[in-house]
Amino acid sequence: MANLTKRSLFPIGDGGFAITIPKPWCTYYNLKPKDKIVAISNGFLVLWPEKVALDEKSLTDAIKD
Repeated sequence: MANLTKRSLFPIGDGGFAITIPKPWCTYYNLKPKDKIVAISNGFLVLWPEKVALDEKSLTDAIKD
């Protein structure tokens, strides 16, 4: 599932920021409120649902390159 969207940051809490996740993405991955999203960054940000099994070390290594 390829999907490119732009999102705006909005302030939350004490200096933090949040973004919304596109509805089609939530539907595709069957995401519900309080489900966890994993984030990794190294010059760019990658998000994926925690319930989708990925080899985190492989992904981290790929992002380093």
